[in-house]
Amino acid sequence: MENARDYFSKVLDTERKREIYELTDGKRSIAEINNAINVKSKSMVLDLWTDWTTRGVVIESSKIKGRKMKVIDLKELGL
Repeated sequence: MENARDYFSKVLDTERKREIYELTDGKRSIAEINNAINVKSKSMVLDLWTDWTTRGVVIESSKIKGRKMKVIDLKELGL
C-alpha cells in the first residue's frame, strides 16, 4: 500500500487537487465541484479529470455518463 500512497501523493500534490479528488464521486458534475469549493477556472476540473483518467486515479462513473469517480478514498491511503 505504500507505493499507492506515494503515487497518489505525487499526482495529488496540492490541497486543492485533493479537495477536487475527494468530491469526484461519480455523482457530482464539474459545475457542482466548482461551486462546492469555489473554483474560478471553468476548465480546471475537466483538465484534472482528463489527467487523472490517464494516470488511473479516476474512472468513468458507472451511474452518470461523462462524470468521473475516484478509485479510492484518500483516507484509506492515509492522506
